[in-house]
Formats: sequence, structure tokens, C-alpha cells
Amino acid sequence: MRKRGSKPGGEGTRPTRHRATQGNVNRMAELRRQGLTFKEIGARVGWSERTARRKVGHIQPQIELPRSRPEPDRDPAALRKRLAEMFSAHLQKGWEHWPSARFVAEANRQFQERLGEMDPQTLHLVALDGRVRSKMYLEVVGPLYRDFVSITRMQQQLQGSGLDVSQMDWRPPRERKREPPEDDEET
Repeated sequence: MRKRGSKPGGEGTRPTRHRATQGNVNRMAELRRQGLTFKEIGARVGWSERTARRKVGHIQPQIELPRSRPEPDRDPAALRKRLAEMFSAHLQKGWEHWPSARFVAEANRQFQERLGEMDPQTLHLVALDGRVRSKMYLEVVGPLYRDFVSITRMQQQLQGSGLDVSQMDWRPPRERKREPPEDDEET
């Protein structure tokens, strides 16, 4: 029986060993940077996993993992623009659900107005946190939609009454005429 690593027929010869050259170490380091395991590196260069670990164990693989969420821009103007585009795109996805182009235009105007009033830290928070964005979306669209539904229902109820409801289209609350309250007191 021959000893491990000995040459056939060479009783008592020293085991064969690979010499660690700088070229081999550089090759293993490059394989490690590519993300290979020590076992895979050892197999490719003809060494054991243990030897590969010993020679290039300090080298970390350079694998770029995708970030869970990209860091938003810190520039307030860029954040406002990006968030306004996000809200607008979300409104356009549900186009068949929205009452009118006037409704969407008013929702977009209110988003722009709210974003314009926000300080940079709040803008950053809205850009990062989906729950905050959703809440803001509902705060703007919810009241507008309730207003639209109430006017539409009133229009439907008055349709059979003989009144002219053709002029009763929904308009944003800010576009409606407001009558000043009548004073009951005489001055």
C-alpha cells in the first residue's frame, strides 16, 4: 500500500505538494471576488477547500446585492417632482374609476400644493415610506371623491323632479361660488 501523496513505486518519497505562487493566489483572489465559495475555488485550482480558505480567506466576495429600496434624492425640488409624478401615475392607473378629468386635475393640484408646503425632511419621509405616501394619497383623494359622490347622488335624486340638473356638474370646491353669509343683525 502506498502512502498518501507518494509517487507510485516510490516507497518512502515525500508527498507531492503544490507550491503556492503569487499567480495562484492572485487567481484564487479573483475567483473569490467573483463570489465563488472556497470549495469551488479549491476545485478550480487543484487545492483543498482548507488551503483556499487559508490563502484567500481574508478576501471578501465583491457581490453587489440589490438595495431593498433606493435612497431618494435629497434635493427638495427633485423630491417634489418625483412624488408628484408618482401620485399622478397612481391616479392614471385607476382612470376608469375616477369621475372626470376635472377630478384628476384637482387631485393633482392638491398633491402639488401639499408637496410645495412640505419641508425637506417630511418630503424625504414621504419618499421613503410607502405607508406615509398611502396616507397622504387617501387624505387628498378621499375627501374629493366623497364630495363627488354626494353631488352625483344629489343629481340622480333630482333627475325626476323636473328641475334642470344639467348645470349641476361636479366642480372642485375651490371653484364653487360661495355666497357670503347673511347677517341677521341690522347695523
